[in-house]
This record gives sequence, structure tokens and C-alpha cells, in this order.
Amino acid sequence: MTSKANESIRVLIVDEHPIVRQGLAAVLDQQEGLTMVGEAVDGVDTVAQARDLLPDITLMDLQMPQMDGVETIRRIIGARTGSRIIILTTFAIDGYIFSSIEAGAQGYLLKDSPPSDEVVTAIETVHQGESMIQPRMASRLLDRLGQLSHAHPPETLLSVREIEVL
Repeated sequence: MTSKANESIRVLIVDEHPIVRQGLAAVLDQQEGLTMVGEAVDGVDTVAQARDLLPDITLMDLQMPQMDGVETIRRIIGARTGSRIIILTTFAIDGYIFSSIEAGAQGYLLKDSPPSDEVVTAIETVHQGESMIQPRMASRLLDRLGQLSHAHPPETLLSVREIEVL
């Protein structure tokens, strides 16, 4: 069997509050196969560390000093670090959910998630290339998509040429 270091999912933890970072680091330290490779406190620092450390997963809050989470996601994705992004926030606001996913986040969790259950599962799931959104957030997302599809029927979303190609 390979050692933990060879098979660990490398995680960058991003939150402006030290106690949150320390708590998440303690949870990761208890889990076989997960390793915290760095911490960041703001969006600028997060992008720099994502470039330097090349984490597999960036677990980050949306509200940060110097650069908000959505712009941070865009820059990490644009830097092609290979890091998959999971949002861990207190905000269950539809606009944050949609803009985070649109920017490239593959996971969206609320901070009231049980750390050793949902957070660890999310890290493992997203690392495998899948998406992870808490069920209550997923229902809101599906409701919103349903509303959008009724407001904009599919034929109005595509050009005539796009419809022809399809």
C-alpha cells in the first residue's frame, strides 16, 4: 500500500477567521488521505498560494478581504492550477450559489455542515471530478433553474444557427 503522503488529497484552506482555519486543519489531520498544504486569509493570498502549492482542492469562504470569493475562483481557474474549488460559507443566498458555480466552483457547503461528514465527503467527491452541493442548496438551485427555463424557453436561448447545428 502507498503511504499517506503519496495518496493524500492536498487541500488549501481559505478563511479570514483563524479559528475556522484551525478547526478545518484539525479535521483534515484526523482523516486518512487528506493533507492541508496551506492556509490563506484573503483572495489575493489564495490565488498566489493556489499557484505556488497546486492544491487538489481549495476549500474557501466567499466573503474575504481584498478580493471576493467569486473573483478569486475566476482567477484560480484562469491560472490553470488544476485545483478544484469548494465553497464553505455561511451564505445560503441564491446569488452567491449561482455566481460561485458559474465562476467554476464544484462544491457549495454551508459552515453548519458536520466537518467530519459533509466536508470530508465533499472534498473526496469533488477530487474525483464530481460536484457536491448540499441537498438544501441543490433544491434551491433546481428551483431557480426551473424558473429560468420558464422565463426563457430553450428556443430563445439559442440562435437560429445553434438550433440548426443541434
